[in-house]
Amino acid sequence: MTHPEEKMESGNPSELGMLILDIFQSFCLIAWSLLRVYQVMVELRFLIQWFLNINPYFEPFQTLWALTNPFFNFGRALYPKIIGLDLTPMINYKLFMIVEKTFDRMAHGIDVYNYEKFYDASLFQQRTTAIEDIKLPDYITPLDIQ
Repeated sequence: MTHPEEKMESGNPSELGMLILDIFQSFCLIAWSLLRVYQVMVELRFLIQWFLNINPYFEPFQTLWALTNPFFNFGRALYPKIIGLDLTPMINYKLFMIVEKTFDRMAHGIDVYNYEKFYDASLFQQRTTAIEDIKLPDYITPLDIQ
């Protein structure tokens, strides 16, 4: 009976490749999970900021503010203000969602259950109805379309 160490020393590239792929996928899954937790924290802060009567300098809100401040302040000097409106949180949230979607794709792959998140279905949808079967107004005939 051979030990797992002996298999790795044999230099089988498919097993080594699969091991590296599994490690990478595990890292992406952990990173994706942490990003999802951070996303919930950011969305919670978005909701709390709408209520002006909540003081963010008392616990537990102070911890939430301390953890999400880098997200809300990243790029504040780089992004322009439009009519005095600071778009930094919205731009950062969009960038964050792109990163989260990338880690989701690397962790879970694209399969039948989540392909809608990654592809615009309207671009790839084929027409299934023949032109003759479409109900047209009386003043348009199918011959006018062709």
